[in-house]
Amino acid sequence: MMTSSIHLMAPRLEKTIGCLLKRARNISSLDDRPFHHGPAFVVHPDPTITIVSSDCGPSPAELHAEYLRNDLFKECGRMPCLSWNCPASIKDEVREWLLIIEDLDAPWCRPIVHGLYAGIPAAKLSVEPEDFVVVDDEKCRLDGGFHFGRNSRKKVYTAPKPMLNHGLHRYSFQVVALSRQLDVTLLESRATRKAYSKAIQGLVLGWGVWTASCERRWE
Repeated sequence: MMTSSIHLMAPRLEKTIGCLLKRARNISSLDDRPFHHGPAFVVHPDPTITIVSSDCGPSPAELHAEYLRNDLFKECGRMPCLSWNCPASIKDEVREWLLIIEDLDAPWCRPIVHGLYAGIPAAKLSVEPEDFVVVDDEKCRLDGGFHFGRNSRKKVYTAPKPMLNHGLHRYSFQVVALSRQLDVTLLESRATRKAYSKAIQGLVLGWGVWTASCERRWE
């Protein structure tokens, strides 16, 4: 009986906090703070790259249970398959790609980073779950031939799990085209969002975004 009560207390507390923080969303918005609104994108304020998902549909999409984090079921938390185009105007200039995934509706002062990947080869125009298997943790290398940076939970990828009753959360999957390969020291250092934001200044050729959303409710 005691164990059952404890298990019920956790979601009830999360629900209460979620409801309280939801009110603050009307006061403060993170819409002006995603990665692609940083100083490196001043010359390219509008998206020019189209991103699609073969398994989740066009943007804006809905993330179903298999794409959400569930601590009890390891088969959940799947990374969506993504593919994008390379505009003809920059095709000969692109040296590599960067991918960052952020929660735009996190109850904090900045978006939560769910995934950060750099050094994606210029010829690679898609990613799938198998690409994110670690082949060298020390050098942050993944099976897809690129590197992972530091996300908010210090993992390779953290699947969405919005707070109970906090409302709909939008997840922004942003692909950035770069005119130069980033320094390998940076790629192997599990660098942060801030470090990459600084490193790509003057290198951005274009970008695109695919958005998907989900919500967790407990009545």
